[in-house]
Amino acid sequence: MIKIFIYLILLIGMAGCASGFLKPEFNRFKSYNLNQIIVTNVGNPMIITQEGLQRKCFEPITILTLKCFGSTERVQPGNCYDIHVLGNGNYEFQFSEVGIEVDKNGFYVGRTTGFGSTCSLTSEKKSKIFNIVDQFIEDDYGNGFRTEILYSGKSSDTIRLLYREFKYDLARPAFYQELTYNLDESKNITFKNFKFTILEATNSYIKFIVDQDIAPSPITIESN
Repeated sequence: MIKIFIYLILLIGMAGCASGFLKPEFNRFKSYNLNQIIVTNVGNPMIITQEGLQRKCFEPITILTLKCFGSTERVQPGNCYDIHVLGNGNYEFQFSEVGIEVDKNGFYVGRTTGFGSTCSLTSEKKSKIFNIVDQFIEDDYGNGFRTEILYSGKSSDTIRLLYREFKYDLARPAFYQELTYNLDESKNITFKNFKFTILEATNSYIKFIVDQDIAPSPITIESN
């Protein structure tokens, strides 16, 4: 009963010290610049475009271990966690019964809340514990769009590309198309609204320039 009462006080304190979660914003991304030489190995994307809601989140760079009341909890690298914004401009990570304050570069600053000596944190020192990364997410309507063109290799004078579209469920492609181009006919190729100049192609890599592209189509939000 005492623990529950203390926990309720803690939650109230956490709500008072932070101004709210960092909200995602609509953004467009492309992995290339026009008229610049790009080198890509076989099996890797030549270009990537993406549009949708993008949020900043905490990505642990090490395992964070919190020990409280005899129990142990861990936060693992590879996951992204919500960012709470503090009134002083720093960020807060809410980890079980403890609020951890970090600066905008991901370095540990101190605790915002906690049970004093009853809780211990492995990374309670002035070190970097998070990367602050950008992550595309779906909105409430399932909108989100990503395209990739991958280099699949070369046979004689013919190069092979793979085009993939990701929609809604960004974990797997919703559409893909295999492409072949004979460089003996032309080193300038066009696909959809992209135009490329192929400078060199082998079975290991491709060197090219994106001459032309077009911004991704705008997302349509349905109204209730």
